[in-house]
Amino acid sequence: MVITSISLGRSPFQVLQLLWINLIMDTLGAIAICTEPYEKAKFERQLTQETTVPVTYRVKRSDDTINANLWRSILCQFTYQLLSLGVLVYFGCFMFFDKPFNLITTPIFVKDEKGVSGPSNQMVLDTIVFHTFVLMCLFNQINCRVITPEDNINIF
Repeated sequence: MVITSISLGRSPFQVLQLLWINLIMDTLGAIAICTEPYEKAKFERQLTQETTVPVTYRVKRSDDTINANLWRSILCQFTYQLLSLGVLVYFGCFMFFDKPFNLITTPIFVKDEKGVSGPSNQMVLDTIVFHTFVLMCLFNQINCRVITPEDNINIF
């Protein structure tokens, strides 16, 4: 969004779309975390092979909050979204429309010969970008519930 704001002079998302994105990211993410079942075995470990007394694992201030698997997931998702949305924003006018249009000077609303205001191709393209972004974020929320590689659950 920052790249397109700098290069095109406007954001591909309108104010209401940003509110919907915030609602989807925060509310559905919180519901996903709150509905995760509590598994006591994940939070306990054994000291040695001889003792079977479980010890609660405590997080220290010096522990890493984001481990290598989480960094991999974040960077892969960032790259995927950046490339996909970049292609849609800059080349979507060639992919989805018969007549290409200028991304900078095309107005959002146009009037037809009767004087009725309606959406232009620019607004339709921005809506495609918005829906693509929302769907990618929803799939990411489902995929990122599993961080460790031994849990092979994937949306696809």
